[in-house]
Amino acid sequence: MTVTLRGLGVKDADWFRPAFADYFAEIAPGLPVPDLSEWWTDPDCEGLVIADGASEVGFALVELFGAGRRELAEFTILPAHRRRGLGRAAAVAMLSARPGRWRFGVIDRPDALAFWPMVLAACPGVTGLERTAPVTELQAMSYRFTITEGEKG
Repeated sequence: MTVTLRGLGVKDADWFRPAFADYFAEIAPGLPVPDLSEWWTDPDCEGLVIADGASEVGFALVELFGAGRRELAEFTILPAHRRRGLGRAAAVAMLSARPGRWRFGVIDRPDALAFWPMVLAACPGVTGLERTAPVTELQAMSYRFTITEGEKG
């Protein structure tokens, strides 16, 4: 297992659009898939491809808000690649490489509710961890915390 993160670009559209549609149908059945164009054009949106070797296995979408504040908008490992440690490795690498203040909501699903506490416990430099109210109606709760500068996963 060699997990890497790379920037999501227009070149990834043929892979990313259907992967996102499947993911969105899984977490929000019946809702229309949102427009994804901002992930290629908006400098405050960072899309990441999660890869295991040469295979795309997931993605993360991070919104940037001035002064080093980020919100994890979406994160998934594709179903065929789950339960192999890829998600945990990718999430720790993503967070560790991006110091500053973070916030993200956790979908109301047992797997997600179990996953994120493991990630945050494994991630170096997490300080000020708070469990807070959900950000959207699909979520059970959210986290706010800071990744301190210089800590790497």
